[in-house]
Amino acid sequence: MTDMELAVEVPEGPGFTLPTCFPPTHGIVGEDGRVTYRAETAALIDGYRNLLVDVTVPARPDGAPVPLVVWIHGGAFRMGASEEVWSPWFHAMQEKVLAAGFAFASLTYRFSSEAIFPAQLLDVRAGLRYLRHYAGILGVDRDLVALWGGSAGAQLALLLALTRGVDFGGSVGVAGEDEPVRAVVDFYGLTDVVGLPDAEQDPVRAALLGGAVADRLELARAASPITHLTREVPPILAFHGTTDGVIPVDQSRSFVERATAVGANAVLVEVEGADHGFADIEMDAILDRSVSFLGSHLSAEHTRPR
Repeated sequence: MTDMELAVEVPEGPGFTLPTCFPPTHGIVGEDGRVTYRAETAALIDGYRNLLVDVTVPARPDGAPVPLVVWIHGGAFRMGASEEVWSPWFHAMQEKVLAAGFAFASLTYRFSSEAIFPAQLLDVRAGLRYLRHYAGILGVDRDLVALWGGSAGAQLALLLALTRGVDFGGSVGVAGEDEPVRAVVDFYGLTDVVGLPDAEQDPVRAALLGGAVADRLELARAASPITHLTREVPPILAFHGTTDGVIPVDQSRSFVERATAVGANAVLVEVEGADHGFADIEMDAILDRSVSFLGSHLSAEHTRPR
């Protein structure tokens, strides 16, 4: 049995069939015309907590669907929530996305203590399919979707964008084909699980893979965005601190160098003196550049990715 066969198990319910999800029904209209959906159930998996999504849609005077930016939280695959409370810039990021006229969604996924990879990728795939399936209810444009993630969430955002069509041996949530996204913003993501220094002794990676990297090389490579780079991937804008003590900046340097070599559109912005999480630096310029980048790829006139 290979690593990939061991990677995920989706149990059947005893004598009944679970619904795949619940349609969004909790929309609350604010005084500014925004509609907010909190803790909508994007997928039910027997034996696990429900996978949830939060969505905020800006006021739409003409009723037209708006582009969608999907945030995937970090937390070393061990913790975290759709509202990333430990990032002091989270709400500023959300507000800038909404001010640009885009909807803002955030996803949850199973942690490594609940299930090993690729469960996490299957979960965010499910969240994205859910958002597109119910785009008409939510008021978002299913074709104008971009991803943004931090740390473990950036790794998942990159994998989500780069592995469309790659079979990871399972599926949860809404059935259907995974569609391309327009662009990805990557904040200090892990791009090469095998190449991370001291990977053999890293308990975070071991928990994600279900064993030491040396014993799960196939799975470790599959969990590495750098493995899946081709010239067909959507545009990527990466930010990484030069003094990141958790995920070295060399991870992003190597990723963008490889992406450029294969003809992909990828840019790295090195944030001088910044550590992992960007907690103690001025974020306005970084957030503004990120939203501007996403906006340049979320117009209806922009060529749709293949």
